[in-house]
Amino acid sequence: MRAFVGPLTRDLANAALAMAQSELLVWRAENPQGLKCSVDLTNLERVDTSALAVVLGLQRYARSLGFELVWAAMPAALLELAKLSSVDRLLARA
Repeated sequence: MRAFVGPLTRDLANAALAMAQSELLVWRAENPQGLKCSVDLTNLERVDTSALAVVLGLQRYARSLGFELVWAAMPAALLELAKLSSVDRLLARA
């Protein structure tokens, strides 16, 4: 799936989540038998707790569509937020 680019903060979270959910619908249509979708976070620049909420929301949405997300190149700042929030074990990383 196309990766997030730039910052993912509170001001951008709702729009980013809606766009990513649309992309997951396209991915599902193109990969009806797919069980895992990789999301590359290489170009994610600045994050706050809203980014973590987007990531977890996308995981929940993907599961509702019948597949799992795997996060590639998760930024250290996002992983640290996940650890501080005790949800790092919920994030499947490539």
